[in-house]
Amino acid sequence: MTTRSQPLLSVPVGSLVLLLVAMAAGPRVTCAQDCGRLNGLYWIGSDRRVEPPAAQEVDSLRVSDGDMIAGGLLGGVLGGIAGGLIGLAAWSGCQGELCQLEGMAVGALVGEVVGLPIGVHLRDHRRGSFPLVLAGSVVTAAGAVAAAHFVVDNAAVPGVAVVMTFALLQVGVTVQIERRTRRPVR
Repeated sequence: MTTRSQPLLSVPVGSLVLLLVAMAAGPRVTCAQDCGRLNGLYWIGSDRRVEPPAAQEVDSLRVSDGDMIAGGLLGGVLGGIAGGLIGLAAWSGCQGELCQLEGMAVGALVGEVVGLPIGVHLRDHRRGSFPLVLAGSVVTAAGAVAAAHFVVDNAAVPGVAVVMTFALLQVGVTVQIERRTRRPVR
């Protein structure tokens, strides 16, 4: 009689990813009719109006590419760790020798792909287009997986070189998309 251990998390991984994306998008929305006339933003569920930043605050909102790279790297590492732990918990009942390691690797990849653009977007004070930044991260990661698969099959280049190259490319793509889709500070 074998007993199957219960997974640590009963929440589907997709729900957690959706929660992370919703947190990054934030509670701010712009008004369709009133904001053009009032020149401000409103918070959901609140009647208070958020004033545009003063001149000294505008200077503090300027973020360099290096700051966004650091935010992306931090977000990618934290997302990879969180995703790896979620993947490990999701695959905890498997019977193979290395299947938990496989679950951890898949979770870490998904966590990094989502965490990196969240870090870049939050470091830039959420001024860029998060859906486009996330899409850039996903497309770059898909290219990395395809390239790594090709390299493993053909043994042309060490796999670590391919992964590091695409990791740097992913950071660069997300930072550039965030910067180019940034809303101006008034």
